[in-house]
Formats: sequence, structure tokens, C-alpha cells
Amino acid sequence: MPRGSDGGEDPTVDLVVLSGLRSRVSTGAWGRPISQRAVEKLIAALNRSPLASFLDSLVREFERDTIYFHHEGLNRSSVANLIWRELGDPNPFEIRAHIEVPGQYGQMHVGSLAFTITVTSRLTAFLGAAYPPPLPSPSRRRLDVAEWAALLDSVAGTLVDDEVISPLADIAGVEAIEIRQPGVLHIVSGPPITDLLPQQLSAIPGTGVSHGAHMLVDPALDLSDAAERASQVDQWLCQMAIDAGRLGMDQLVNRLRGRPD
Repeated sequence: MPRGSDGGEDPTVDLVVLSGLRSRVSTGAWGRPISQRAVEKLIAALNRSPLASFLDSLVREFERDTIYFHHEGLNRSSVANLIWRELGDPNPFEIRAHIEVPGQYGQMHVGSLAFTITVTSRLTAFLGAAYPPPLPSPSRRRLDVAEWAALLDSVAGTLVDDEVISPLADIAGVEAIEIRQPGVLHIVSGPPITDLLPQQLSAIPGTGVSHGAHMLVDPALDLSDAAERASQVDQWLCQMAIDAGRLGMDQLVNRLRGRPD
């Protein structure tokens, strides 16, 4: 989780979503510096990605600026860090894209190309500043089931987007088909995650407090196929709710998809 300016917990953070890809690196690409041309293509693809578009849609009604993907922070011949932000006080959303490749000095422990995307949401605090007085603590801006589904779908969809995969394959020196789809998606919340889930869910007594979910990808599903990706998202939503001690997500998902309960 991001830290505050004092080094302690950042109370403005609603949630962090993390997922990514790994790929073998060809012999010819081992130890080769990250191609800046490929990174520029990746930046262009990420700026057009489903994830950036979805996050932008959540705050489109507000006057604010968007800082598109650019190099920021630690960048070396074997490491690239790219940042995208919706600006506000605080910034409602930030995406960090991180690329790391093996073979360089100090990177011999790295055995493959790793590409990760981290989304940080401070939407509640942003809305509190936009619409003072802020929401009474501990109220948080909940995402409804359609927004949760769109968030998870946009993360997965971005990671299987051909325009994102292609420059990563160039960096790794492999064919794009060799880059496997993500295997796991992590969510960590600042408040209990139940404060961010749809309010229609009902609590299971005595289940304790959850601050996130660790969700695997079903290897039988092809996330590049929209229907199969939606099926994976439905599984994640139901897992996230039950792991948080909440019932009723199945019914919400069925209504979202137009299926009978």
C-alpha cells in the first residue's frame, strides 16, 4: 500500500489493484537494454488502453487534467517505470506500469521479463474535495457491480491487448504468442473491502474483516476473448464478495449479465 507523507498509512487510499505478465527472454535479448522505441509503442498503447479509458470515465464530469503515461522514478537500462495520473487533490487514480528484464548488472536474479500494472484509487478523498463537505467518515465511495466488473475487465483486457503485448514481445525478443496471459490479480484495500463493495450484499456474521483478495485466473479461460474474460470477471466478483464475508454477489452479477437468478 502507498504510504503517506509522514511515512505512515495513507488514509486517502481506497484500494490498490495489481496484476501483470511474465515472459521468457530469448538468448539474443538477454542482457540487452530495454528498447526505448518499444517503450514508446507501449506508452501509446497504454494511453489507449481499456484501463485508462475506464478510470477516466469515472471522473469525466469533473474539470481536471490527465497526465498520460511517461517515464518517472527509477529508470535504467533494465528497468522502466511509467506513470499515468488523473490529477486532483488528491489524484483520484494513478496507474504505474513497471518493466524489468534480466541480464544486466545487478539483475542476475531476474530470470524473465516482468511487466506489472498497479492501479491506486483515491476516489473517495477526491470526491470529498470536489463536493465539500466530505463524506462522513468512514463512508467510502462504493463501486456498484457494473463498475467493479468494468474495473476488473479493463485490467485483464489491457494485459491481453495485442497493442500492449507486441512491444513487450519485442523487448523480450520472442513472438507475441509466447507471452502468456496474467495468472493472478491482487486487490488490497485501505478500509475494509466491504466498505467499497455494493451495499446490496448481506453480511455473514462472525467472518471478520477483509482488506482485499488474491484471485487466480482460470487457465481454461482465454482472457483475450471478451465473453470468456467476462466469465472470469464474474468468478472474481463472487470470490471477492464471499472472501469478504458477503452474500448476494451471484444475484447482482446475474442481473448485470441479464441472466435469471
